[in-house]
Amino acid sequence: MMRRTFLMAGVSLSAVAVGKSLAASVFLDYTQEQLDTAYDQSFWAPRMAELEEGDGIASAEVRRAMPPRPAKYGPDARDLIDVFAPGMPRPPRSWSSSMAVPGPETLARMHPI
Repeated sequence: MMRRTFLMAGVSLSAVAVGKSLAASVFLDYTQEQLDTAYDQSFWAPRMAELEEGDGIASAEVRRAMPPRPAKYGPDARDLIDVFAPGMPRPPRSWSSSMAVPGPETLARMHPI
């Protein structure tokens, strides 16, 4: 009797688990609720509203100090990007994008063949 009870309990539990996972699975083995929790940043940063408010204040200060110049990047009227150019020329010895990926001349100097 115990063997049958054990087998029936195992079968019924697996049927419930399979039925639930097939019915509620949205992506891989995740339910919609699990995906929403995983991608909800407020779960990981409880002070998110406070941080976003600080970002808004900092953004307003930058826009006031360096008004952006809108630039079109596509044919649609919505294809605009704000360009924030510095108000002065680049100071000497400051970082430039060419430092991120060295060019062939720099690589040849670094690793002569």
